[in-house]
Amino acid sequence: MGEVAQRRRPRVARKSGTVARPCSLRRIARRLVELSTFGHSENYADLQICDLVCSTLLYPIACFAYCTGHVDNVHVQPRAATLRHRYGEQLKALQYQYHNPQTDCHEGGIVVSDAIARRNGSFMFR
Repeated sequence: MGEVAQRRRPRVARKSGTVARPCSLRRIARRLVELSTFGHSENYADLQICDLVCSTLLYPIACFAYCTGHVDNVHVQPRAATLRHRYGEQLKALQYQYHNPQTDCHEGGIVVSDAIARRNGSFMFR
């Protein structure tokens, strides 16, 4: 199966009292040994990371961005604005988008269907 990656302890504080910066999402993704598929994989860690990112970041940000003012329920949380501001640019950069020469548009990435205000997926990251 290959070499097992060593686990690193997260750096919390330095002697000077300053706090070290947390790892970016891109740095975590580069260290994955295997990109698994839903059909077969020996390593499900990347799927768990994907689920974690979607459940804790993308879903709350999307609910806040697209449903505020239209839906009033427990899923639309004003605290998601902080997540949107803090992680929006990093999440936007993680998308895989490509140029479709037939339509002359960028496709892929996070796709949103906003039937009310007709906003696209990039609105989530602003």
